[in-house]
Amino acid sequence: MRAGVEGDIVRLTLEVDDLGNITPTAQIEGNVVVGQTIEIPDLYETHNVTAEASLDLAGMEIQPPDAIYEPLKRGQSATFYWSIRPQEAGTYRGTVWLHLNFEDRSTGEKSRIAVSA
Repeated sequence: MRAGVEGDIVRLTLEVDDLGNITPTAQIEGNVVVGQTIEIPDLYETHNVTAEASLDLAGMEIQPPDAIYEPLKRGQSATFYWSIRPQEAGTYRGTVWLHLNFEDRSTGEKSRIAVSA
């Protein structure tokens, strides 16, 4: 990427199957990386499940700069987008972090687990 001139979009899609298992897919500049399927307990009936994603990429202007939250439901997908622009020319490596947040609907108890990087 050339500094300050070009930008690109990073897309992370979480496909949630009918059993509630999650398969992450990241895409940038036509490159696609499919992650391992994440098996989680079937808590969708008793908990609000929210995916939290953030992009850690040094040397890049990232929009949005903070974590993004999307609700997860069985059989539906969630997609996250980041716009990136390099501060200087070069090759960059980074990490997309994925956490799942659970909130018990009856007690309000919350928990958060890291599931992928």
